[in-house]
Amino acid sequence: MDWKISSGQTGAVARVAFQEIIQHPVIGLLLFFSAGATLFTPLFQFQSFAEDGRLARDSGLATLFLFGSLIAAGSAAFQVTGELTRGIAAAALSKPLPRPLYLTGKYLGILGALLLFTLVQTEATLLAERLSPHHATQHGHADLRVFATAFPLFLGAAVFAALMNRFRGFRFRRTLCLTLPFTLALALLLAGRRAPPNGFSPWPPELLLTLIPAAGLIFAGLAVIAALALLFATRLSAEAAVGLTLAVFVLGFLRSLLPISPVLLTPLPDFQRFWQCDALAHGGAVPWSVIGSTTAYAACLILFFLSCATLAFRSREIG
Repeated sequence: MDWKISSGQTGAVARVAFQEIIQHPVIGLLLFFSAGATLFTPLFQFQSFAEDGRLARDSGLATLFLFGSLIAAGSAAFQVTGELTRGIAAAALSKPLPRPLYLTGKYLGILGALLLFTLVQTEATLLAERLSPHHATQHGHADLRVFATAFPLFLGAAVFAALMNRFRGFRFRRTLCLTLPFTLALALLLAGRRAPPNGFSPWPPELLLTLIPAAGLIFAGLAVIAALALLFATRLSAEAAVGLTLAVFVLGFLRSLLPISPVLLTPLPDFQRFWQCDALAHGGAVPWSVIGSTTAYAACLILFFLSCATLAFRSREIG
């Protein structure tokens, strides 16, 4: 098959999968709620954990990992099993569309949704870090001017989506998901240009160099979860695939605490490697060697899981 035809088919499947995911009500709710909760975290933190601002940063990245794992597992499982159940996959594969390209397109669409969620949550975490007392000098209070700038823009995305739905007929959830990254980016730009009167410090540029790599490693972990869920979805029901994927994720994240021989735990993915937030404490950064090795580890896992998914899907009967 010509590579242009193959890439076009894969791209079409990916676009449809991406649009279906961001239009799902649960995805829109998770995206909006997680970003909003992250923005409010610095206003209600009562424990600094020996470093002002650490709670806002760790909470934002933990929300990214937790909710992102739910989106990755749920989207991958229901995208495949849902279409198999409704007969959509049978119609698509009879065009003809090779099964490996079908799975690849589904996976790319899921990655697009995960990348969107990662972008929104990273922007919200950067704003929360900027808002927190970690970067304020006046009595250790949060910089409410940043919140007064960011939160109206955050709500403005929902207002814009509602207006576009009312007057132009655009789908609310899709418009909201696609608008949030731009409104939060504008909030970041405005927060970065704040002058430092009244004892408040300006935007610290080192935040971008430390927090973004940590969020990128979490995205790599989410990509692994999506590939694993896609593998399970080729043979199991959606509910079973989600449950088994999340069980592997939890066990893999806690594998260092399990009272089991490390040799027996070798086949279990080490999701703890993707959580490098502790390296950011007290102005630290994730070493480039860790970023490179973890990225390579994720790529190997993704390639293995997708290869197994292709083999399992090739022999499945579709009617």
